[in-house]
Amino acid sequence: MEFKFDHDWYQFLKRRQYLKDIIFNQLAIILNKIHHVDYSERFWRIILDPYVKTMLNDKGKINKPITLDRIPHETCANTVLPSQSLVRYLYINQMIKSAKSASEKKKTFEAIQKHDILLTGFHDSYSTPDVSGVYIKPYYNFLPRIATHWRMRESVSQWVTAEDEELNAHFWNNAIRCMPKVYLEDFKRIYDSIPLVNPAQKTFHTSMLESTFMRILIAKYVENGAQLVYYQHGGFYGEYDYHSGHWYESSIADKYMTWGWKFLPNDTPNYAYRLIYFYKKYNETFKHQYQYDLLLVFPSIEPKSEIPSETQAFLEAIDRTRFKSICLRPRPTSKFNRKGPLAAFKAKGIHVDNGYGKPVSLITTSKLVVQFRYPSTNFFECLSVNHPTVAILKNLVPSDIIKEHYDFLLSVGVFHLNVKSLVHHLNTVNLEQWWADVIAMPRYIAFKREFLHLKTDKPQ
Repeated sequence: MEFKFDHDWYQFLKRRQYLKDIIFNQLAIILNKIHHVDYSERFWRIILDPYVKTMLNDKGKINKPITLDRIPHETCANTVLPSQSLVRYLYINQMIKSAKSASEKKKTFEAIQKHDILLTGFHDSYSTPDVSGVYIKPYYNFLPRIATHWRMRESVSQWVTAEDEELNAHFWNNAIRCMPKVYLEDFKRIYDSIPLVNPAQKTFHTSMLESTFMRILIAKYVENGAQLVYYQHGGFYGEYDYHSGHWYESSIADKYMTWGWKFLPNDTPNYAYRLIYFYKKYNETFKHQYQYDLLLVFPSIEPKSEIPSETQAFLEAIDRTRFKSICLRPRPTSKFNRKGPLAAFKAKGIHVDNGYGKPVSLITTSKLVVQFRYPSTNFFECLSVNHPTVAILKNLVPSDIIKEHYDFLLSVGVFHLNVKSLVHHLNTVNLEQWWADVIAMPRYIAFKREFLHLKTDKPQ
């Protein structure tokens, strides 16, 4: 089946990136005036990203007059206009996270005093790149409730220098009126609490900025000469023409370390450090003893997703004489309902996992893995050990550097564009011989070399 590039979706992503850049630029100007400082746009980009993403999602709500009930202290990930109950929940949640991480603030300051290379924001301390530095865990700041300083939040539209039909005067005024207190009322106290120790000698290594406090700390050091090296977080990166995470992370980094590819100017081909732990655990536990014929791995399933109906179609069409035991592995979105809509598919020969553990234990006991959506980090984990896997490709705006790889993987049956094609392949092919042929192909090896280097490989 021929792959089709979605030009409308491409234009949407391009437009969204354009608006995001405008918002960063204008908020940097506005916040410099409010705080009477002259920090760079990069400084504010490091700090403001969670709020800017939320503003983009809610721009239709804040480009008109609004009434505010309460201002959140910390960033609110799903809406610029949270309810009072959500603000209360966020406040309590921030208080708990701050209490749990209380000792990390002192440890961070001690590390900055003693070390010049600092790592933070990786999945865990054993899945970090091979850099000789000290690892610091995130501290989540908590400040007591203070009154909203409305003079800080007066009309700011007169300072805006960029015009766009979607970003009117109401949008800019409301962007400041709705802004969490951590960027306004609390900002100076947090900034001033961070000691500045030989900033020009420091280098920060990270793959994600986990708290506002850490964002402000890193922004302060980078503004005063420190280097910021950002690492590819997982799959997806390099595969989209306008991948929001990659464009943002690259824009704030001095060097962006990829898993082997190069797309933007400061991308540096490196190795897939995050796959090393999976590679080791897989080889430690893999014994050719299979519990499942198929393991279906799912992404987060949104309320209106097509995935449940596609799953139903897959299970009805797959040859159950060939695939007698099937496991469904959800990506939990709730602590209270981890299986989500997949729970409905539990039946004889079909197990629905709870999603608690790391997928490596399921993969080592499954003959073949089906990724119900690709791009997917777990797909790369399987390929890192050449474990048989197939996937439904859903990237309709691939970058130039990935297109030829997609064409190849579609042509050999690793990728499929729909459930019908996927099921037909699984029901008819000799899986063992097919997979042995695929992993020996030079183009398969070239794909792995460019998009999931292992540490022992040399980037091309």
